Amino acid sequence: MDIVTERYSKLIEADNTQEGDVERLQLLYVLARTDAFWENQKKIYDTNNHVIVKGWDELYDGSYGKMLQRTMHLYNSSNDDIATVKLFWSLDEYNTQTMINAQMIYCGL
Repeated sequence: MDIVTERYSKLIEADNTQEGDVERLQLLYVLARTDAFWENQKKIYDTNNHVIVKGWDELYDGSYGKMLQRTMHLYNSSNDDIATVKLFWSLDEYNTQTMINAQMIYCGL
């Protein structure tokens, strides 16, 4: 099992996420795959109470901030979205693939 799969499994287990909860699954995936988010995941999402932590939007700017903005919008559409072109414009190949994979999870693919 690779490190991302291990992290993702730990988050799903800690959160007790159900299979069809695509909004939460894509969020947990992005947290598990991105080292910067993994290091601060408890400041972003509380698995015990199943809620986004207030202040998550102040933790990152630049490409990481854009990734979190899209991820949080998919998690709860009351969070502002970012235009897809603005999101992907700033991402390297690894983070582009992260966001593509998260979108696929969200779409149930």
